[in-house]
Amino acid sequence: MKVDIRIPEEVELPEGMPTMELPPPLEAEFSIKQPRNVRFATLSGVPEILYINNETSNYSELRQARKYALKPALESLDTQTGMRADLGALLPGADLPILFLLPPETPGSPWGAEDVTFVASDPAGDVPCDHLLLPGPMGDTELWISREGDPWVMRMLLHPPGEGEMEIPDAADDDMAPGFLPILDVTFRDWEGNPDLTESFEIEPRNDFQKVDDPVSAFFEAGPFPGGPPESPAGDSRPAPEVSLRTVDGKAIDLASLRGKVVVLDFWATWCGPCRKALPEAAKVARDLAPKGLVFYAVNLQESPQKIQAFLGKQGIDVPVALDERGAVANAFGVTSIPHTVVIDKEGRIHNEHVGWAPGATAQMRREVEALLAK
Repeated sequence: MKVDIRIPEEVELPEGMPTMELPPPLEAEFSIKQPRNVRFATLSGVPEILYINNETSNYSELRQARKYALKPALESLDTQTGMRADLGALLPGADLPILFLLPPETPGSPWGAEDVTFVASDPAGDVPCDHLLLPGPMGDTELWISREGDPWVMRMLLHPPGEGEMEIPDAADDDMAPGFLPILDVTFRDWEGNPDLTESFEIEPRNDFQKVDDPVSAFFEAGPFPGGPPESPAGDSRPAPEVSLRTVDGKAIDLASLRGKVVVLDFWATWCGPCRKALPEAAKVARDLAPKGLVFYAVNLQESPQKIQAFLGKQGIDVPVALDERGAVANAFGVTSIPHTVVIDKEGRIHNEHVGWAPGATAQMRREVEALLAK
């Protein structure tokens, strides 16, 4: 089957997400075979990814970065879903077709919803469909199921939870909330039931690509997540925008007044799953390097001080927080997905930007900051 993944232009983004320059739709081809075989390959759009899990091996190919990872196979389909798995971490939403083959009792399966509402008889493209609404704790899901022939899912629209609707999960569940995309519109076409997939799951590592251990770390080290601002070429860093913020306790911050210091701005929100992984690590960097002169602010996107303080208290995170109350600062820096960390040197120029979270990403940022502090 083929899938098209996009962020709808007509939807109003939830509070906490800055105005975006939306990336183009991504088209991909997907094959699945029980009990564990999966193949996902992008056909157009970015990032360019090939992912295969077969009976013996798990392969991720990052074509733009010219890198690949080869690991032991994952044993089941459900272990290949969510932000903990490589496919969902590399491209949020890419793992959605797998959910359709999971039993109703499996977490994440749309067939486990207890309260399903029939919305209308609406077509998906030119295919007559039944339009269903499935509410869930992480946001609502709309499905369009074909009415003629086999009941294939033709469209899936994922909504984020509304303000105050999502209970902040414990640390063990941090990856469940998407942090990159606030809403996804996924369309499906060219479904085939029980085709010959003999060759679909064969793995042939590229001998002209570099082998890496962790494809997710390699992906983020290669550059910002698609849709984020381009990194400045070495030796040609751009000046940081002259913006003003205020801290969660009301203190005014003028970024231009911090010239002569190394500054890190870490854009985040309480609803962002990857942010909840990244923020404790970033807070430790802030504490460790503050005596050496680092100025660090976790810049929260458009949430109330009360909500922020409740979250930090519950998670036991002690970090300086600044408020981007209207999203203007995020827009000035070109932030389109979070977490998004900006490292600014002593001359007030952007040294580097890190978008997303992966194991080792914070350690890399720390090394950059230590080098700048030593200058």
